[in-house]
Amino acid sequence: MSTHYHQLLYLSHLAPGAGYEQIAAICKSSRQHNAELQLGGVLLFDGYRFCGLLEGPSESVESMRKSIRFDKRHERINVLVDRVLREFGSPKRWVSGYCDSEDLDAIESLKGLSEAQVVATYRAIAARSHLSP
Repeated sequence: MSTHYHQLLYLSHLAPGAGYEQIAAICKSSRQHNAELQLGGVLLFDGYRFCGLLEGPSESVESMRKSIRFDKRHERINVLVDRVLREFGSPKRWVSGYCDSEDLDAIESLKGLSEAQVVATYRAIAARSHLSP
């Protein structure tokens, strides 16, 4: 039986009452859980929005999707890309970082582009962001 691999790109907002100190907790727990689930990806935060890219086994991506959906620190979750990957290498390490709000404004306004174009735009933003493992 072959494993199906999935890619999920989402945008969410920091919930009211969720303090900035919780951002470090989100990053720490995400690193641990994603490693256990064999997920790679990048989580960007601009001060009030998260934009996350997850890639890995479909079951693991679905598990994280549920976790994010029920996490009270997130609200207004908008899935931008949700697709099966035709090719998938070994999972990349999972990283987090900060980006400018204008970058996530650009992501939020992407309409009418293919999923591949949306992911390419996201990767360009992540490449110029302040990332940490």
